[in-house]
Amino acid sequence: MDSKIILFPFDVVGQEDELDEDLVMLPAAMVEWVSILDLLNPEQHGLGVLEIAEIEAFCSYETLGFSSANFVARTLDGRRFHLQGALDEDAGPEITAVSVVQMPDDERLPFPPDDRDPSTHWSAETEPFNDELERLRASSAS
Repeated sequence: MDSKIILFPFDVVGQEDELDEDLVMLPAAMVEWVSILDLLNPEQHGLGVLEIAEIEAFCSYETLGFSSANFVARTLDGRRFHLQGALDEDAGPEITAVSVVQMPDDERLPFPPDDRDPSTHWSAETEPFNDELERLRASSAS
């Protein structure tokens, strides 16, 4: 089975890797992000969409028929959460798994980057995710 790793040029501390710009794409993680936003339920997950102040970091993995994305979210009141979404095309077109776990105050990332595993390479380039949060906040205010 062919796999495709989505590469990002910045890690969570903003250090630039030397990558060909053609390898850098709008994150496939956006599909998982939008699905997480649709499914996030304060009663079930302890976190609501409008409570999220920003996404601090993310990482993503994609292979034929499967993709997964992890996010570090900070809330308006300073709590931090690890959000994970996974999409399995064999199970249907919608997100098939959502995980929401509050992170300890002293924990920067939910799991460390592993040089041998590109799916653990965190990026601080979170503008598309934060833009979507802003759009949702604006639409809920009107």
